[in-house]
Amino acid sequence: MDGAVETMAAVEADAVTDHDSRAAKSAFRSLLGLRIVEWQPDVCVVEIPMRDALRNFSGAAAGPVVAAAVDMAAAQAGCYMPGPGPTRRAVTLSFTVSFVAPGTGGIIRARGVKIGGGNSIFTSTVTVTDGSGLTLATGQGTFRYVTLKEVA
Repeated sequence: MDGAVETMAAVEADAVTDHDSRAAKSAFRSLLGLRIVEWQPDVCVVEIPMRDALRNFSGAAAGPVVAAAVDMAAAQAGCYMPGPGPTRRAVTLSFTVSFVAPGTGGIIRARGVKIGGGNSIFTSTVTVTDGSGLTLATGQGTFRYVTLKEVA
């Protein structure tokens, strides 16, 4: 194989395996410890490792932590772009969360799937589980694509 082709393939493979580095950074995301662990067209999986600061008075994952996972997974499901370059950005127009069970395990995993939309607005659904696969919540969101200028 040609050296340039091998190098380009390696760059693309690295970009695909390090999904988290391609997503927009934020202090809130860092506070939660939220990471993107899978990202492909129309699908995004995020994880939040549980720690005491993210638990409610009952010891379960606090509702706003689960809601943040729903929001991020749903939004990012519509923002994937192939290659090592920047991805799309979106803002939340609305989202809902239905809590099913308390999450007391070591991790929260939210899997968002883009289910439809057009050039400017899209909708995604999300299932949130813990490390054992127990469903903690489900959700749905509607988002609008934005330019970097709009979010600056």
